[in-house]
Amino acid sequence: MATLNLNHYGPGWRPGAAVPEGWSSSAPGGGRLREALSSEAFDVVATGGLFTYYAQIRAVISAARSESPGSKVVLGGAIASADPDFALESLALDYMVLGEGERPMEGLLKALAAGKDPAGVPGLAFKRSGSILRTPPGEPVADLDSLPWPDYEGFEFDRSVERNIFAKD
Repeated sequence: MATLNLNHYGPGWRPGAAVPEGWSSSAPGGGRLREALSSEAFDVVATGGLFTYYAQIRAVISAARSESPGSKVVLGGAIASADPDFALESLALDYMVLGEGERPMEGLLKALAAGKDPAGVPGLAFKRSGSILRTPPGEPVADLDSLPWPDYEGFEFDRSVERNIFAKD
C-alpha cells in the first residue's frame, strides 16, 4: 500500500510515527500535488493544519478527490480537533484524526489495510449513515521520545522559510 501525506504550507505533520510497516509515504513539494496524485495510486491522502489554512486544505482535498478518486482522504491537525463537525460537514473527508494524531493515524491505517472497521480505533471521527461518529479519545503519548523522529523529506524547508514573512530578519 502507498500513502501520501500532504501539507505544503509549512512543515506540517509527517507520518514517521504513524506509518505501519509495509506502507510508504511521500510529500510532493513545489506545487507538484496534482502531478503526484495522478501519477501513482494512493490508498490514503492525508492533510491537516490550522483553520487559517482552510482554503489550502480544501484545495488539497479537492485535488485528491479529482486526481485520486479511490483514495481515502484523512484530515488531522487543529482544524479537525477543534471543530470536527464543521470539518466533516464542509470538507469531502473520509476520516479525521483528533487530538494527538500519531497513534490514531497508525490505528486507522492498520484497520484500512486489514479491511477492518475503523470504529474501534480511538481518536477518530467520520460519517456513517449520514451521522457523525466519534470514537473515544486516544490516550496521550506519555513519552514523546518513544516516537520516531518525523520524516520531513519533501517539505522544502528552505522555500517555506523564504516565503514566511515572520522568518525574515
